Amino acid sequence: MTGHIDLAIASDFDLNNSTSGGTISWAEAPSDPTQSQDWTLHKIDAIPTTHRLRWADIDGDGKQELIALPIAGMGSSPPTYSGTVQMKVYTIPAAPKDAQATWKSQILDDTHLEVAHGLRLVDWDGDKAADLLTDGIDLFRPSLNKGAEHLWAGAPGQAPTRGSSDVVLGNLAGMRFLATIDPWHGTDAVIYTPGAQPSALWT
Repeated sequence: MTGHIDLAIASDFDLNNSTSGGTISWAEAPSDPTQSQDWTLHKIDAIPTTHRLRWADIDGDGKQELIALPIAGMGSSPPTYSGTVQMKVYTIPAAPKDAQATWKSQILDDTHLEVAHGLRLVDWDGDKAADLLTDGIDLFRPSLNKGAEHLWAGAPGQAPTRGSSDVVLGNLAGMRFLATIDPWHGTDAVIYTPGAQPSALWT
């Protein structure tokens, strides 16, 4: 945004506090980052337990948006952390350094994810817009105005130790596959392959 590499930062993370914290900031690089360690922080928003931030062009317009994914839903508590997570996307304002600048936000999903952990950017369908994979396993294609496309639920078990902890997309000999760590904070490396029909759950 300033001609230098800037950063988006999530801070004030506390898994046991789902009602406050989770500050999201833009860290503006100084004119010469090699000579100065002072970066200016500009607050964007605050979502409790914000855990993953990703820059991605989700609408194919050539401009990056900022995606924020908390690990737990607002008001959730241990041991199960039940409650859906709100994944949001922020648009960079025209004058981000303006003290009154507001980052326009949009909710990408607030009904499917619970104890979210991984957020992976992929090119699922070969268009110009980035697609999102979350552990669970759900695919989001915002440019198509689609909701969550559920691919698989991950490992069974008692919340929160179920589902997946991270997910990546791979390709072997022309066949697409998903690789995960199951369950949440788990120990098993798992490979999923497409179902027999496009709408079928992965195997």
